[in-house]
Amino acid sequence: MRLSTVYARFYKSFNFDHIRKATPQAQPKGDWEMFRDAWYPYVEVEFDSRITTIVGANESGKSHLLSAVEKAVSGIGFEQRDLCRYSPFFSVEREATCWPHLGLGWSMVEPDEAAAIARVAGAKTVQFDHFMMFRETPEALDIWIPDPNEGWTKRVVAARQSTDLPHIWCRGGVPLVAPSVSTVVRRLPAACFSAADTQSAHTSGA
Repeated sequence: MRLSTVYARFYKSFNFDHIRKATPQAQPKGDWEMFRDAWYPYVEVEFDSRITTIVGANESGKSHLLSAVEKAVSGIGFEQRDLCRYSPFFSVEREATCWPHLGLGWSMVEPDEAAAIARVAGAKTVQFDHFMMFRETPEALDIWIPDPNEGWTKRVVAARQSTDLPHIWCRGGVPLVAPSVSTVVRRLPAACFSAADTQSAHTSGA
């Protein structure tokens, strides 16, 4: 399967999608965009199916994007101090603050991968070729699986169970759990993309 979309909200330089929220007649895409009874659309970054190249000026968020991928997959390094300081929940009051929110969209899911993900998530639906996953706290991982009747079905996976997930979508025994951003850049194509379709993966201006 392939990594197709990165979702970030209240994370470092990514707050939320103000433009989409301000667009007339705009509506939430699903319940995953709601938080505390209000709509906060995720900032979405789509990956091309053949070439993954991250280009941008210094301090534009390239490293933040790559670290979001690593933390969303593994849960390692998921910390409250990464909360965007421009977030409406950036506060010294413990009850008012929250954790950063990270998510990933996956496409071209193979049948064996779908079955393994459904097993970990405790889902009845085992035939799907795409799904999403979101982390809003360190304790749980929300997996959204497409449902032909309900649109999307949410399954909550405990942190203890979610440690099994990275091994499901790794190819050739190469896990997408890395000690540094540079290692994520090197491993991302091997772990998430078909070799025939992957041309390059690198950062520019880091």
